[in-house]
Amino acid sequence: MKIAAGFSALLLAAVLPALAQIIVPPPGLIFFRPPQLELNDTNAAPMQVQEMSVAASVRGLFATVDTTLVFKNPNPRLLEGDLVFPLPDGAAVCGYALDINGALVDGVVVKKEKARVAFEAETRRRVDPGIVEHVKGNLYRTRIYPLPANGTRTIRLSYTTPLALAPNGDAALLLPLPRETLGKLAVKIEVAADNLPPPELGGLGDRRFEQAENFWRVESVATNTTPAEDVWVALPKLPDQLQAVEKAPDGSVWFAISALAPVLTTDKPFAPAAKYRILWDASGSRAAADLQKEFDLLAALPMKPAFELIVFRDVPEAPRGFATADELLAALKEVPCDGGSDFAALAAALPDDGVPALLFTDGLDTLSGKPVEFTGAKPIAIVSQMVADREGLRQACAGALIDLQTTGTPAALEQIINPPPRVTGVKGTGIAQVQGLGRPAAGRVTLLGRLDAAEAAVRIEYGGGTVSEPFTLKVADAREGKTLATAWAAACMVSVEACTA
Repeated sequence: MKIAAGFSALLLAAVLPALAQIIVPPPGLIFFRPPQLELNDTNAAPMQVQEMSVAASVRGLFATVDTTLVFKNPNPRLLEGDLVFPLPDGAAVCGYALDINGALVDGVVVKKEKARVAFEAETRRRVDPGIVEHVKGNLYRTRIYPLPANGTRTIRLSYTTPLALAPNGDAALLLPLPRETLGKLAVKIEVAADNLPPPELGGLGDRRFEQAENFWRVESVATNTTPAEDVWVALPKLPDQLQAVEKAPDGSVWFAISALAPVLTTDKPFAPAAKYRILWDASGSRAAADLQKEFDLLAALPMKPAFELIVFRDVPEAPRGFATADELLAALKEVPCDGGSDFAALAAALPDDGVPALLFTDGLDTLSGKPVEFTGAKPIAIVSQMVADREGLRQACAGALIDLQTTGTPAALEQIINPPPRVTGVKGTGIAQVQGLGRPAAGRVTLLGRLDAAEAAVRIEYGGGTVSEPFTLKVADAREGKTLATAWAAACMVSVEACTA
């Protein structure tokens, strides 16, 4: 019994036309029929979201989101179930709580093997373990037991996420809402002012941000409401450079600096390759995916290059050649998606012959159990699905990942044909533990780190010797909070065991 699906990480510019495609309630959560309910039990009523509250805090280009959901079991029997939810790209769970005897009790985030052992041990004692399991990529799961007959359970999920960024540096936060009637819906959003005009707001009727101290705030409470659209927050046009400093509860000071990437210039015109190697993931995790954006990207490659296609699942198929994109697309649309995927087998079969490779995949390796690793030339990963292991692909492809959920075809082509420079370092003193180095500098570049001096002047360094204008970071300017510390912790986790900050 699936009651929801769909967490979108689309940018505001691409979000609004896509809202109708988001199937909720509640956002990004999937609730499965528990095994003890017979599939032909026509008297079983679906689970209901009785109440929902969303509290979001935006600091710089990062946000922490707390979502509290009250589920009602309208059936005259005790139930248990799985709640599965994907998070936005770069997000990580940093808090989870489940009501026990009327009070919310904090749980933990653990790897799936540890979660399974703990769950089985605790449920044998008829105790709810309150565990969030990191499944793969951006997918998490929690098991809820018990759901009392004709009763309710309350869950609070907290995560930290970078805002979605457009190629021109604009930033937006999307908060999907259910498309079902809620007894109560409460939304509260807080955005650090940082001397900027109020953000744009959608999805809350005529509500608008109001300034309170150094923040823009908006609150809304509705009863017996059926949301017709999602809530979105678009930051105002940002300056080329942006910075934030925050003091965490433990006294440590964290910073985020952001700058528009330099425009790569050269006297020689760039041109697409004469041939591309297409690595096409045809595993079962892509069977229900809408791959039209991937087809559109291939069709848009200029100068009509030739193609070599390698379809892979558990093992890669023999390469096939195609003279035109039309021939390639016709073949791809006939490829069935089934079975598991083994990226180790794919990497071992790839020749290192200088032919540029485009890897169309969700990055979910279901067979080898190893991180994706290409020892020779790195392909460019192309992702269009909501559920995907983007961070694993970035690690495997030296940061070269194009997310078609947030990048349109023209910008994606530019990154393929004219690869952007990389962030090579940070020039300055008084800072430590900087996250975000080594990645391509496309659109807006954001770095996180710890401030170890009362004041620091730093510049972002790019490949080719280009540097940004200086940032001046001061402990005296730090606001109280933990958004940046938590975002830093999320950025340094490739395999999530816990998120504490």
